[in-house]
Amino acid sequence: MSDHCTVELKLNLPVENEWKYKSRSKSNVNYYKWRWDKADLWNYYLQTFQYLSAIDIPLYLLHMDSLGEISRLDIQTAISGYYQSIVSALQDAA
Repeated sequence: MSDHCTVELKLNLPVENEWKYKSRSKSNVNYYKWRWDKADLWNYYLQTFQYLSAIDIPLYLLHMDSLGEISRLDIQTAISGYYQSIVSALQDAA
């Protein structure tokens, strides 16, 4: 079993580099789908590197001696913000 959920979005947009596939349904409608294995992966890796490199890492959280001076809420906020920055960077690169 896979832990991935399929998400499908149907848009009617003019696209230059598109791949055609036949629908499994019995209708005669053709759908277009982006394929990760046909994408410009080098550009994706480059953009991912640039976006992730720009994120400030909360290194102060790694120093146990300073954690006593920081509230639990501030620690949770810092971790959540760091996580959200990573997610946003990956979404922006895609």
